[in-house]
Amino acid sequence: RAGRASAYVTAWTLEGLMDASRVGAPLDTKALGRAADWLTAGITKESPWISVREVAFWEGDTVAVQRGLTSEVFDVLTRLPKSARSKQVEGALAIWTAAFTKELKSARIDPLVAAHALSALRRTGAMKPEETRAAVGRIIRSRDEGHWEPSWFHAHGGRVEATAAIVVALTDAGAEGSDALALRSSLSYLVAQRST
Repeated sequence: RAGRASAYVTAWTLEGLMDASRVGAPLDTKALGRAADWLTAGITKESPWISVREVAFWEGDTVAVQRGLTSEVFDVLTRLPKSARSKQVEGALAIWTAAFTKELKSARIDPLVAAHALSALRRTGAMKPEETRAAVGRIIRSRDEGHWEPSWFHAHGGRVEATAAIVVALTDAGAEGSDALALRSSLSYLVAQRST
């Protein structure tokens, strides 16, 4: 926004660059590392969430928004090649692993946060199969009809983003049985959102 640094835009850019590399685009791991260091600067056990000041005009500067953006960054940074991860980045990933493991076990979850956290924690190997099944069950139960409603990313865009993130997380987690049926109806919801 207006040329200011943004954790939100930086995370999306990193994700796009890594996606492009999977289809052959060159990947500058030093640039990825610098971006990852910038994203994780100041992350501590006492202050584990990323600042949302640059998007506060839109969603507000609340812990829920901070946790939501941090879960997205956590998801993206767990996809970084090891060669692009500094000690600072590894430290932040360890802090987020502990924080989001606890988050996924809480009685009330934000579905968008849970989807990003589940994907990241599975990628790091921090989730046991039974923990994954329990988290998938909590995510499925938080569904509203064919979509999910996040607590911090409101309106139509939030529903689409949450549902898409959950489809990815459930697919990666190997959803079966009734969970697979929820996945199917969620895919139908996403397809119905396309403009004609």
